[in-house]
Amino acid sequence: MRPPDPSRVFDMARVKRLFLINRDILIRTAALITAWLFFAAVCTYLLLAMKRFYAQTWVRTGLKFAGVGFVYSIFVLLPAFGGLIAASVYYG
Repeated sequence: MRPPDPSRVFDMARVKRLFLINRDILIRTAALITAWLFFAAVCTYLLLAMKRFYAQTWVRTGLKFAGVGFVYSIFVLLPAFGGLIAASVYYG
């Protein structure tokens, strides 16, 4: 078996394209991780604020937190996603 031709392996156009693709993946991954960390921080802050405001046990505060999250997902997120889907069908 012959080794590959070095001029083909180290073709600068291919190497640049590879680095551009990897850079794009890295940027998207960093943005996704940042978004999830922000979401986790907001949820943690809300849970601790509810615990301090209501001054109840963690179980009771956790149930209230879950209830608020459920109501938020029903009345805010579902219509938002529905509008997004309707817009993508209408315009897409």
